[in-house]
Amino acid sequence: SKGYGMADMGEKSAVNPSKTVFYAGSVSKLFTATAIMQLAEKGKLGLDDNVNSYLDDFKIDDNFPQGVSIKNLLTHTGGFEEKNIGMAALSREDLLPLKDFLSSGKQPRVLPPGKYFSYSNYGYTLLGYIVESISGMPFHEYIEENIFSPLGMHNSSFNYNKEVFSDLASAYSYRNGEYTRMPQVFLNVGPAGSLLSTSVDMSKFMIAHLQRGSYQEKEILQPGTVDLMHSRLFSQHPLLAGWCYGFYERFAEDERIIEHAGDIAGYSSLLALIPEKNLGLYINYNGGEGIVYGFREKIIEEFIHQYFPSNRDVEEIPDIEVSEDINRYAGSYVLNRYSRLSFEKVISIVMEAKIVAIDDDSLRFEVMDFLKIPSSTWYRVKPLLFRNPENGRFLSFVEDDSGEITHMNMRFGTPSNFELIPWYARGKIHLILILLFLFVYLRIIPGWALSKLLKRIRKRQVLRGISHRGTRLFTIIVTSCNLIFLIGFPGAVAGVGENLIISVPWIIPAFLMIPFISMISLGVLIYLGIKNWKGDWTVAGRIKYISLISTSFVFFWFINFWNLLGFHY
Repeated sequence: SKGYGMADMGEKSAVNPSKTVFYAGSVSKLFTATAIMQLAEKGKLGLDDNVNSYLDDFKIDDNFPQGVSIKNLLTHTGGFEEKNIGMAALSREDLLPLKDFLSSGKQPRVLPPGKYFSYSNYGYTLLGYIVESISGMPFHEYIEENIFSPLGMHNSSFNYNKEVFSDLASAYSYRNGEYTRMPQVFLNVGPAGSLLSTSVDMSKFMIAHLQRGSYQEKEILQPGTVDLMHSRLFSQHPLLAGWCYGFYERFAEDERIIEHAGDIAGYSSLLALIPEKNLGLYINYNGGEGIVYGFREKIIEEFIHQYFPSNRDVEEIPDIEVSEDINRYAGSYVLNRYSRLSFEKVISIVMEAKIVAIDDDSLRFEVMDFLKIPSSTWYRVKPLLFRNPENGRFLSFVEDDSGEITHMNMRFGTPSNFELIPWYARGKIHLILILLFLFVYLRIIPGWALSKLLKRIRKRQVLRGISHRGTRLFTIIVTSCNLIFLIGFPGAVAGVGENLIISVPWIIPAFLMIPFISMISLGVLIYLGIKNWKGDWTVAGRIKYISLISTSFVFFWFINFWNLLGFHY
């Protein structure tokens, strides 16, 4: 092991691989999965068992015919709602016991189990609680006794041990040429992401897995259990990378790599094993610029290319003749890991991808520019299956019983699933709507002011009907409320920033009250419009009135689409 750079820029302390502690983020899930496999090999749980059979204090929903199994949780195919609010606390003392967190913040099931990848911290936290329930001891104590202690991982912790925490490297973000220290976080989803460790400690865990469960004559898993844990458990397509029992696959050059990465509050990590080569690589760093995980991806790809280059070129894709229209695949897709039920749904717009048909046999995959992921070209191998000639990876599509495309599968950081979204859900459509709202609403209030000024100058009424006091008052209320919400709510969320993973501050529900005020005012405005419609309104006045009412109805559909109409969090 070797350290580079600084653990703390203020103290000018260098990284010491045997002493400097980093957050491992979601690499924590490998320890949770290892604990589950320990219990499985002892016959204390069945991997195909329904999760509810191990939950006494609460139960997960049974709104699908199939129950959620332990295997579903291990492969992120449990189908749970995505939610980040409340997953962290301000301090170690504010952390909730796993039972309280899981029961009070129970995530609904929104997808059938075992069908689609949908990465879930909640699912792995459930696994941690099952470890607690079966073993009769807190999760962090179980890991300490059954993994850390046998492997000699004395500088590792799942409960923010003060001795370990004191050697924690500080995390930094880099923007505009300056490093900014980031605050520490404490996770309620501990089994999914709260591991603190050094690179030397992590090497012991890796060696144990590479040596089929043993390290320095201490065994944490039986060889057969390790072999099972490293094998593929679920994939959306046989030719695509899939999920193992905690690990997920990467194919690079001619190598099959099993790995897991992690990102949390400025820290980024990657644990990768090549069992066939008896080799492992662990990377952990404390900050960077933009989407920091891109750095670790470059390291692992260059490492494999340097030391295990392929002896063959990527096979040429043969010409094929198919009768299907390639445009059936074109459209906008969203990463299946998004909130369906809370206002966190707005985050999904960032994970929107676009498939563009280039010609009769090829597609282009695109994502938003700020992600700094270049577009890629994929050539058809056969119906529903495409391949990238540059790296040999595959991309597959899913169709329903009627032959309509519904999903897309590919490696996107991890093996991932994308859901095809209808035209009205596309980000560009909603951007156009926002511009429409601003255009209409920003014209109304200045329009009233100009109307009043002209009235005074000309000493006569302008659009007398539409200028009726009541109509004018409620027009201004509706317009002002919608503008304040449209501009202010995103600003409020941006101001709160990452603190949303701790709790919802008062300013969020305060803003969510505004649409209700607007809706009530709109109802009054409609009543006044109907009452005065046969009065002395001008044609221009009626057009303005109808445009305001119509735009406002679209506005309320818009905010309801993003779960912003009501208190959905």
